[in-house]
Amino acid sequence: MILIPEYWHAVARGIDAETTRQLFSFAITRAWRRARSDFAQLIADHTPEPFKVQTGFVCYIRENLDTGEQTSPWMSRQYDLLIHDPRDSRPFYAIDQLVLCHADQFRCVVEVKSYLGKRAFTRDI
Repeated sequence: MILIPEYWHAVARGIDAETTRQLFSFAITRAWRRARSDFAQLIADHTPEPFKVQTGFVCYIRENLDTGEQTSPWMSRQYDLLIHDPRDSRPFYAIDQLVLCHADQFRCVVEVKSYLGKRAFTRDI
């Protein structure tokens, strides 16, 4: 066992700093989730009927024009807000606020990012 008091004071300061960092990170994460939720509610409140504002995925089923057979579907990442018109066609899948709709069905996609770099921008578009 190390009997140097300065060593243990330094360890205690390190533990305190880590605890403070985690609490600070938790507060930021909580505030970020609240801001994201408020933004989603604002968009939903100001979106006219019959459009629906939900979260979800976009799916595109590719078809070979020569043979007419379908290949494996392309699936997006989950978007924060997906605005679609249910009059055109119903989503492939819907449960609560989560939907999976065809690429031709959605009207707008909103993805909230805390940081948007060039790579993420091109990937998400």
